[in-house]
Parts: sequence; structure tokens; C-alpha cells
Amino acid sequence: MSLLSYIGLIGGACSLAGYAPYAKAVIRGETAPERASWLIWTLSNCLVVLSYWQIGGRTTVWVPLAYVIGSALITVLAFIYGKEGWGVLEKLALIVAIISSIRWVFFDQPLIALGLTMAIGLISYIPSAIKLARDKERHKGAELEGWTLFFMGSIFNLIAVDQWTPIIATLPVAFFILNGTMFALHFRNSLIEDRAQPPIS
Repeated sequence: MSLLSYIGLIGGACSLAGYAPYAKAVIRGETAPERASWLIWTLSNCLVVLSYWQIGGRTTVWVPLAYVIGSALITVLAFIYGKEGWGVLEKLALIVAIISSIRWVFFDQPLIALGLTMAIGLISYIPSAIKLARDKERHKGAELEGWTLFFMGSIFNLIAVDQWTPIIATLPVAFFILNGTMFALHFRNSLIEDRAQPPIS
């Protein structure tokens, strides 16, 4: 393995660790993940990894692979501790995943499959980002811990890019921007929360 591959592997390890705070919260009964949602995101993440590998992603494949493993673990927990859920976004993600798979399998177009699943991933971030931006008191320590690890993973993943072409670099850049945005919003809200607390006498 090359040096960039090892850096990418570190990024993957950080990203996988980012699921740990959420998994702990689920086991403790502090939150209840929706089964259908996590199952669909796991399938979508699988599609991202397979299509990204097919188009040549190597040193930067570890982070999306970590997302597959992490979301699969949360899916297992969802079936044990979670609840039913089948929203509009989940239905849209499933439809896109099916369409992407058909385009890939029958027309050998992994780039289109990657682009479509990336678009759904972007859409899934938007509602959470809007809520965090509007509600400055919306913050949990475990969420900040998780997004910190995800952001660290995306930084290592960006450093690990070995081919700065749109096909290879777009996914790591997208992860860096999205995870960085979520980390920044959580970090801002945590600072606001700390300032709002009365001083200890």
C-alpha cells in the first residue's frame, strides 16, 4: 500500500468511529433509529462504494467503505432498538438506488450511479443542516463528537486523493464540505450552549 492509501485508511477509521457515539445513544435508549431509513442508506452507501471503485477510486475508497460498515451496524441496532419509518426521502432514495443499479448493471455506467446516489446523500444532509442553522440551541454532545470524527475522516480522505480529476476527487471534496458544514454548525451551537449556562459559583 502507498502512503496515500494509509492516509485514506486513517480517514476510514475516523469515519467508522464517528458512528460510535450514535450507536451508544441507541443502545442506551436515548434515540430510536428508523429501520427502513438506515437499511436504505446502507444499500445506497454500498452502491456508492461499488461504483466509486469501478471508476477508479482506490486510496480514497476507505471512507465510503466505512460508511457502509457503520450504517450497516446502525441498521442492525435499528432492528433491535429502533422504530418503523418510511418517509418521502427514504422512498426517493430507494427509487434512485433502483434506477442507479439498473443503469449500472444493464448499461455499464457506474459514474451515473455514483452521481445519483451522491445527489441523494446531499439532499439527506439539507434538512438537518437547516434545523441546526435555525435552532442555535439544537445540540447534543454525542452528535458533536460524531461529526468531529466524520470531519476528521473527510480531511484525511481529501489528503489521500491520488488523482485530482473530477471523477475521483468529487466524492472526497463533497464529503469534506458536507461533514465540515455539519461539524461547524454543531460546534457553533455547542459554544452558544456553553455561553448560555450560568457560571458555577
